[in-house]
Amino acid sequence: LYFEAIKYCDNFTTAIDVGAHIGLFSSKMVNDFQNVIAFEPAFYDYLKENVSSEKLKIYPYALSNEETTRKFYVKEHHTGMSRIDDHGDHIIQTKTLDSYNFKNIGLVKIDTENHEQYVLEGMQNFLRNNQPVIIIEINDKKNKKNILSNLQFHNYNLKNQINNDFILTKESQ
Repeated sequence: LYFEAIKYCDNFTTAIDVGAHIGLFSSKMVNDFQNVIAFEPAFYDYLKENVSSEKLKIYPYALSNEETTRKFYVKEHHTGMSRIDDHGDHIIQTKTLDSYNFKNIGLVKIDTENHEQYVLEGMQNFLRNNQPVIIIEINDKKNKKNILSNLQFHNYNLKNQINNDFILTKESQ
């Protein structure tokens, strides 16, 4: 998936990994980009251990549509499916991507276990002001159409779909 998405990239300055988990994508991104920004609210120690690169900057937050605290559910034996959930036992902080004012971003990967719609709501200014290739996992069948419509509103076109993973690029204005 990553290697398919990278074919559409022409800017290798900075990549953002939203829901970085233990670093499967970040570990590839540091090989191709000058800087990698990873958002991971729960497993950032494993991420740091697995991706030992000066290029990686880890933010120990979840991205969402508001800055607050939320409950987080850690799925035992399959931590990649951990998620923001009102029944979670852990408390995490959420931020919006718009609050960071990042520029010159070549790639954004979003895998937040059914929280993608809220991540996008919190990055509307970012989407207006940047043109990264986007990789997004959408398992949320109920909101899939809204998520893709939001990206199309910002001139994104679907380039490839592999199961529930979508690769989109922005049309030049």
